[in-house]
Amino acid sequence: LLETDPVQLQAVIHLILESLFTTVPAGTKISLDFLPVPSDGKKAHMIITPTSSDALPDLPQSLPNAPSWGVLTESIAKIHGTVTVDKFEITLTY
Repeated sequence: LLETDPVQLQAVIHLILESLFTTVPAGTKISLDFLPVPSDGKKAHMIITPTSSDALPDLPQSLPNAPSWGVLTESIAKIHGTVTVDKFEITLTY
């Protein structure tokens, strides 16, 4: 069983997508994969992966500069979550 604030979780997902939309090239496909909640009930994970035939920007450098990123970090704190950005994907843990 996973307990979280569904409104804040929805806001976090929206803000991550909004940050990507302002950062990646038009036509980029974005997949959201929800990983099973561990049996110990600790945290859930979602992987967000942009793919494009065009070159993607360096996500760790460009996403923090997106206009909605500051609001995103506040929303993540409200669900006691974290976001990790690497070159190919974003991991939301909540």
